[in-house]
Amino acid sequence: MALDINCDIHSINCDDYTQADFVNYWGKDLFEVTDYFSAFLQDACKKGYMVYGNPVSSVPGTEFKVYDRYQGKERRFLNFCSYNYLGHSCHPEVITEVQRRVAEYGTGAVSAPLLSGYYDLSKQLEDRMARFKGKEAALLFPTGYGANLGVLSCLLKPGDVAVLDIFSHASIYDGVRLSGADIKVFSHNNAEHLERILTGLTDKRVMVCLEGVYSMDGDLVNLPEIIAVCKNMEQRFCWTKLTLR
Repeated sequence: MALDINCDIHSINCDDYTQADFVNYWGKDLFEVTDYFSAFLQDACKKGYMVYGNPVSSVPGTEFKVYDRYQGKERRFLNFCSYNYLGHSCHPEVITEVQRRVAEYGTGAVSAPLLSGYYDLSKQLEDRMARFKGKEAALLFPTGYGANLGVLSCLLKPGDVAVLDIFSHASIYDGVRLSGADIKVFSHNNAEHLERILTGLTDKRVMVCLEGVYSMDGDLVNLPEIIAVCKNMEQRFCWTKLTLR
C-alpha cells in the first residue's frame, strides 16, 4: 500500500504499511517522510510491535540482559542476533589482552589508516592472516560491511556489471552501488541461472559476488558449481564471508 501524501499523520495505522512504503514515499519536502515514519513507529510501539532499539546491558553471550520497553524493566533474553559466535569478545584472555593494549595505545586510532591510523598491531595481524591463507598480503577492515564497501567500490567502475546472488548481504549491494557499476541478480545458489546471465554479458567487465555463508538464511554457497561456471565464462568472482567476521 503506497503512502498517501494527503493522509492524516495522526491517524496512521502501522498495520496498513511496511517500511518499504516510506522508502518509496515522495513529497515536496525531503524531511516530510520523517514525520510520517515517526507516527508509524509510535503506533507500532503502542501495539507492542516495536522490538528494535532496546538497550543491551551485558556482554553479548548466548544470554544477555536487555531493557524491555513494554515491561519497563531489564530482562534476560536468549541471543540469536550476535556475531559473537565463538565467544571471543567476552573470553577472559581476550579481555585481559585488550585491557593491556588499551593502556598502551589508547581507545582508538583516531585517524584514517592512510594517515596516522595504521598501527604496528594492524600490520602484524595482516601479515599473520596472509600467512594463514597462503597469500602475498592481506588487508584488514574493521567490519565485513566496510570490507565489501571498500573493495567493491574500488574494483568496479561505471559500465562494469556485478552479478549478485539475490540473497547477497546489503553491504554487497551498497558497495556495487557506490562504484557506479550495474547490478544483475541470479536466483539463490542457482549456477544455471548465473550462466544464462553471464552469457548475455560477454562484452562487459563482470564480477560475480557471493557469500560463503548466507547471513540471513545460514546456508552455504554452491561454490563448486558456481566457480565452474565462472571459469568456463572466464569471469572474475568475489567470495565474501560476512558471517565469519
